[in-house]
Amino acid sequence: MIYSIFTTKDATLSEKYPEMNTGIDEVLTVEKISSSSVSPITYNSRTVLKFDIDWTKISGSWNNAYLNMYVTEEKNVGADYILVVNAVSESWDMGLGREGHSPKTNVGVSYKYRNKTQLWSTLGGTTHSGASVGEQSFSDQDKDLRINVSSSLTAWSSSAQGEDGFLHYPNDGFMVKRTGSQETDAFSYGSIQFFGQKTHTIYQPRLEICWVDKVWNAGSLSALSMAEPDENFFYIKSNRGEYTKGSKIRLSVRGRQRYPAKTHAIKSAELSILYAPENTITYAIIDAKTGEAIIPHDSIYTALSCHATKGNFFEFYSDSLSEERFYTVQLKYSSGTDLAYYNLKETFRVVR
Repeated sequence: MIYSIFTTKDATLSEKYPEMNTGIDEVLTVEKISSSSVSPITYNSRTVLKFDIDWTKISGSWNNAYLNMYVTEEKNVGADYILVVNAVSESWDMGLGREGHSPKTNVGVSYKYRNKTQLWSTLGGTTHSGASVGEQSFSDQDKDLRINVSSSLTAWSSSAQGEDGFLHYPNDGFMVKRTGSQETDAFSYGSIQFFGQKTHTIYQPRLEICWVDKVWNAGSLSALSMAEPDENFFYIKSNRGEYTKGSKIRLSVRGRQRYPAKTHAIKSAELSILYAPENTITYAIIDAKTGEAIIPHDSIYTALSCHATKGNFFEFYSDSLSEERFYTVQLKYSSGTDLAYYNLKETFRVVR
């Protein structure tokens, strides 16, 4: 399963305006600029964001977690740069400010303050010492941020130091910034803007938590022949069309040959439940309007399961999807050199 969580709060921290809050801006900015004075001064901007995690929905044996942020615009950025993600070590308030407010709103998190009255212990936001989560190198061909943040998930799973040898600390979110050297050198200028929580698009930051939830029991069912993948088709059997936010959704997948060979069997081939061979088909959840994969194909985390009498199925949480949008399912068959995609026509949406 790939369980996506959207940000609970986020903001940009501006060194140039150290008391400015930007909690309700639609974009998050990682920036380095220089003043126009005779003796230029360098100013950096960083981003903080937090995800509230419902641990009751997550398998105790989860495998990986990824922070995903989506670029909306880059300005005057060189061909190559590095962003680093760290775990924030103090609580903070998002606030209700915008960069365009005049006068500036100073209630909420900023470069100097973590809330209305309390300073960060370290100017620019305090992070756990020695607890760097990871970094990502960017080039002209690689703009969106995707970093494995499993070490923070391990730390957040318990607020007290245990006997497992791992560092544990509370979930106060992430900070995204340039590497230390690029914040201070004379070359790495420019602005990278990401969609934030308040964006009216599907590209708000998300935290993907992944674990293997596949179960397999084909019982006495017969296998669907995949000798000619293009001669098969699939459809959803149990789609209700609408699902409430926070629910766990199970969709049954049926497949059969387009033109089954004629036989003298009493039971119609159309009524037979056939299963696709194990570990050959994965699912993806697609935004029907944009065509974007909201839950992407993954050979490990989105493989189809099988029930002994009901055949193939898969499960996911509706939290992973934005409300009031329509979605479709795409299946991907991969075995050896054979590859085929099946775009299922059924749609569904998540409602409040």
